[in-house]
Amino acid sequence: GNRAEQRIELEAMRALAERARDPRLLAIAMCRLARHDLDASRPVGVDAMLRRALEASIEAGDRAAEVEAMRLFGHLRRSQGDVE
Repeated sequence: GNRAEQRIELEAMRALAERARDPRLLAIAMCRLARHDLDASRPVGVDAMLRRALEASIEAGDRAAEVEAMRLFGHLRRSQGDVE
């Protein structure tokens, strides 16, 4: 689908995770939203999304989601010109 449809679906996934109070699903949804916005060159708000993803992944004990959030943090930093 197009980017707007994808964004709507990802927001629905996030809302479902929040309603269900499912930290693992929330971590996945936030990482996917962050990736979507990074791919669309829209980094505003991505840092906050990834912080939520990281907190949720730790709460869920989901190491894979935690690693994905950290990887996306690196991608965000590189896109902002931080090469350290």
